[in-house]
Amino acid sequence: SSASNTNTAPTASLHSKIESLKVQLAKSQKELAAVQTQNHTLQQKVGTLEATVASTEREIEAQAAELERAGQEMENIRKTTRDEQDEMIEDHEEELEELQKEHQAELDK
Repeated sequence: SSASNTNTAPTASLHSKIESLKVQLAKSQKELAAVQTQNHTLQQKVGTLEATVASTEREIEAQAAELERAGQEMENIRKTTRDEQDEMIEDHEEELEELQKEHQAELDK
């Protein structure tokens, strides 16, 4: 009878350890599943952020190109305006010279 008690005690102890390990395993599996879910969510967020960054970079590049075009257009307008102004000044000077000649001719009569 004492031999069967000594056999039973280690067996009960082993069953207890096995049950404890099963509980720990189940807990660890739940934690792993939670971490995997978190990881998946974070990967989705990273993907979304990467897409947002890429979109923002494209938008910034498009705006920079538009500013470059607008700056070039303004420079062209300034050049055209300067050229027109120079031409007007030259025409005005020629007209003024003609008027002065006509006036002098009238005075010389």
